[in-house]
Amino acid sequence: ITFKEGRSWFTDVSKKIITYDPQDLINLPFLVSKGLLLHETSHIKFTKVKKTTKIEKKYPIMQEIYNAFEDIRIEKKLIEEYGDFANEALTEINYYGISIVLEKISKKTSKLFQFLGHTLLKGVFYFYNIGYNETHTTYNLLDQDVKEKVDLFLDLNPYDKIVNFNKTDDLKDYIDREVYPIIK
Repeated sequence: ITFKEGRSWFTDVSKKIITYDPQDLINLPFLVSKGLLLHETSHIKFTKVKKTTKIEKKYPIMQEIYNAFEDIRIEKKLIEEYGDFANEALTEINYYGISIVLEKISKKTSKLFQFLGHTLLKGVFYFYNIGYNETHTTYNLLDQDVKEKVDLFLDLNPYDKIVNFNKTDDLKDYIDREVYPIIK
């Protein structure tokens, strides 16, 4: 694995390069930085993409949607494998991320971000047992048509399905089959 300084955190899985923001290592609490590092390394360990779907070819934004749900899947797998070592830091980073998502949703971002932000918050609250009060707040901020899509998505009971896929491509197929028809 190669580490490279940058302005944000992301991973190039195929090249095994993790880009990180050195300012975060200085300014963020230790557990948040540890959580970011664990999260990005878990992409290298668990994210294996072998194919590009038809929908992804037509709509490149789908890569963002796949990644958002892949984040939930890989964090759950990391916690299963490394227990409290991973859980404590990943819980901390998700608390940190919640405030950013809440702020963006409150500013009436794109409908896609509203959908992803709210559904991912629900997933984080579900897996980290953080509580659901904040999701009521974000739900009330959503545009009406986004609320309808969120309700359809939640009717799928998606979170246990998402984390139980062994392969990234299986997750992508599920999203194309079940989630894409809702958000298109």
